[in-house]
Amino acid sequence: MTAAIACPQATSSELRAIAYHEAGHVVVGIRLGLEVLDSDIERDGEGGRGHTHFAPADAADRGQVERVITTFMAGFAAEIKLGSADLQGCWNDVDRLLREWLAYLEPDPRRRPGVVGLFLARAQSELEAPGVWAAVEAVASALLNDVRLDGPRARDLATA
Repeated sequence: MTAAIACPQATSSELRAIAYHEAGHVVVGIRLGLEVLDSDIERDGEGGRGHTHFAPADAADRGQVERVITTFMAGFAAEIKLGSADLQGCWNDVDRLLREWLAYLEPDPRRRPGVVGLFLARAQSELEAPGVWAAVEAVASALLNDVRLDGPRARDLATA
């Protein structure tokens, strides 16, 4: 079975939400000092509906971990701001946060879900900073047009 059969094409409104989701990751990650490698709005056959990759982060640095978690939540925060939040679609980000990144900050897995909301609020605050939403729109528009952006192009759009 091919990925196209396993993951049918998204509607235009779903694709727009995915583009804004990934653009939220890109713009907030760059604002917080992460190095973006690439971003796309392609399905992957494993439930993924878009991807943004950053250079590896130092998990021993609490500040770096907090920046990564905020960046993870920025995708969902962008969907909320757009008015098309998809809890099911962002589950991969939240699941990965709970299993991997939040463990560095909160050793008790039962308390990790409560921490997610704090980082969602941080991400939403980042999106409200002057000029940030325009950058998200520019990245999302480019993703809708080109499907994939390499790191330099994503940085150029996010910091224009």
